[in-house]
Amino acid sequence: MISGDFLRAGGLADPPTGVRGASGDWLIRNDIDGLKRRFGQWVTVHRADLIDLLRSAVPAQALRPGIHVHQVRPDGTVLHNGGTGGTSTADLVVGADGLHSVTRRSLWPHAPGPRYVGYTTWRLIAPPQPVEGSVETWGRGERFGHVPMPDGRVYCYLMANAPAASRSGLAELRERFARWHDPIPALLASAREDTVLQHDTYELPNLRTYVRGKVAVLGDAAHAMAPNLRQGARQALEDAAYSWTI
Repeated sequence: MISGDFLRAGGLADPPTGVRGASGDWLIRNDIDGLKRRFGQWVTVHRADLIDLLRSAVPAQALRPGIHVHQVRPDGTVLHNGGTGGTSTADLVVGADGLHSVTRRSLWPHAPGPRYVGYTTWRLIAPPQPVEGSVETWGRGERFGHVPMPDGRVYCYLMANAPAASRSGLAELRERFARWHDPIPALLASAREDTVLQHDTYELPNLRTYVRGKVAVLGDAAHAMAPNLRQGARQALEDAAYSWTI
């Protein structure tokens, strides 16, 4: 079992400061103390560190990396490319295999697939530098957010309306956001090309149920959401916590 103390030790943080316009004017200023009273202490953790923390709680012999699942059946049978003849069975199978979930496709083959929501998303980590808390900035068909991390680095996410499969590198991003308020140009100027990830943004239509037979899906495999809802990864953790209590 993982204690919340491990997460809190990784980096206490304040709630989001608010939303600004591209010129820097505040559109929304959050009540930081009020958010803390209502929701408790915020913590900022790098995704890779969180995965390592979760993985450390699982016995090493229970992990089987490099296995590709081909099909999941309602009776708990999983077809894959590993040992045991490529077939495993279980009393419970949890499909947490993301937006393009094999589990979901196996159990609900006629359900609609991922739908492009009309914008692409970039993510990057900028070198350590001072920023004024966690802020999101809105422009016309564009957004930029930055979140300070415990070690001084700054997590940045950018979104822009664009056709699916369009691609832009760091040079284009610097030009696109060059006239936005500080510290946005400085964050992009300090970033390296190899830190930038770009993914088109998709969501999944709801299913009537996320359980079939001995199999359940959770997280993005169940209900992938656009990042402006700020619920994608959170819902995977909430799904798991809720399932544990019932």
